[in-house]
Amino acid sequence: MNHAIPQPDKKVQPVRVIEQLETHREEARAGGVDDLVEFRAFYTRDILLYGAIAGPEDGELVVLLHGFPDFWLSWSHQIRALVEAGYRVLVPDQRGYNFSEKPRDIESYKLVELGQDVVDLLSALGVDSAHV
Repeated sequence: MNHAIPQPDKKVQPVRVIEQLETHREEARAGGVDDLVEFRAFYTRDILLYGAIAGPEDGELVVLLHGFPDFWLSWSHQIRALVEAGYRVLVPDQRGYNFSEKPRDIESYKLVELGQDVVDLLSALGVDSAHV
């Protein structure tokens, strides 16, 4: 079985700062990280993902991925600790969760697609490696 991540058909677009929704602010307040996080829209090869980003721009990037049925907020305690340690932290809402797009076909949720989303997120941020 080949587990190679396919190359994207479309060019990944750079990260875009979005106007934070009141819901984003409420989530951040509930998690006690409203003083740390900003929300971004990430245009990948086939989907729009939202995520929280925090920490110094020159810090090593850490990507935190949630499981079912969580979303970015499940990492709120780790976000603060990592930022205080000097890391840049990205916590996306993965496809199908919270405000990120929710493809209808089951094929869109295979591990190869989820893995490619992480690669696309790194590309959108202009980095080629991260702690995951």
